[in-house]
Amino acid sequence: MSFAAIILAAAGCKNNKAEIIPSSISNAGYEERPGGILLKWDLPSDNSVLYVKAMYHDPLLNVDAVRLSSCDTMLVPDTRAKYGDYNFTLQPFSNTDTGGATLSVTGRSGIAPATFGQGYPMDLTEDDLSTNAQEPSEGPIKNLLDGDTGTFFHTAWSVDVPAPHWLQIHLPKAVDNTGFFRFRYSPRSNTNNKPTKFDLKGSTDGSTWTLIKTFTKDGDGLPVTSTDAYTSPNIRPTFEVNHIRIEVTETNNGTVFFTMSEFGVWSGDMIDPEAD
Repeated sequence: MSFAAIILAAAGCKNNKAEIIPSSISNAGYEERPGGILLKWDLPSDNSVLYVKAMYHDPLLNVDAVRLSSCDTMLVPDTRAKYGDYNFTLQPFSNTDTGGATLSVTGRSGIAPATFGQGYPMDLTEDDLSTNAQEPSEGPIKNLLDGDTGTFFHTAWSVDVPAPHWLQIHLPKAVDNTGFFRFRYSPRSNTNNKPTKFDLKGSTDGSTWTLIKTFTKDGDGLPVTSTDAYTSPNIRPTFEVNHIRIEVTETNNGTVFFTMSEFGVWSGDMIDPEAD
């Protein structure tokens, strides 16, 4: 009998707080975001909703998912446009964790953007390098690949070669819009003849050139010291690039000729989350 009394007493001590049924949310809708869906709704004016639960099937992970929001919007990340309609069930909850009336909304994801994979160095040889303005007395172009920052490449100063002077690289592997490339160069170990503005151009055949980007000291941080190397951002071309050319149009001391110590190119694949 004593045991029974304890059970009854415990039952009588159960939380007697009255459950609060929240008022309904309304006007549910959505907006596309890149690789995401922004759900939105109107909350009731009586402050009876503590949070809103969104329930849906996630086709990317093939799981039934739940997300919570304490306001009138919710960003659902890691969605894909390729999956079409996402069906959401929204339900408000009060501060007693009591659920209210559900509301259905269908949304679609914006296209998830492609991202850069890991890049790998291209195996360049002297035959892959060329220039319109080799200085005959010093700085052969092959020095760009010798791994020694004490040597350098120098464009023509002892003979007159009209500007712009350029450095051209044949890429051992073509890069198109399914991949990317970046380049890196080290300066000669002095503070003269450093490129402060140049045009990066690309070509499929080595004859017809298309401007990819203009690089500047102020806009891109091109170095003018004797030690600071420069690495470009990852570049995703819009066409097949088999050759790149760096046409130097300005240097830090106003010369048409320029110098570099080392040069390299890296390439990699784009990761397209919308691909099958």
